Amino acid sequence: MTPLEIKHAIENAGSTQRKIARDCGVSDNMVRMVRLGERASRHIAEKISLTINRPINEIWPEMYVKKAAR
Repeated sequence: MTPLEIKHAIENAGSTQRKIARDCGVSDNMVRMVRLGERASRHIAEKISLTINRPINEIWPEMYVKKAAR
């Protein structure tokens, strides 16, 4: 997904970057940097993933690889 698609998905889910930041205990700017792919934070990425109901590896396939089934 592009950063803009992620932003729209968050809004369509009835949330905001500010709410995600508050829930994660980080700044709004940190959430923005993760969304843009400028910073990596598994914790924030997972919160965004849960918020928009999409697997983390679909949102950022270049950063998070789907774990193989055992």
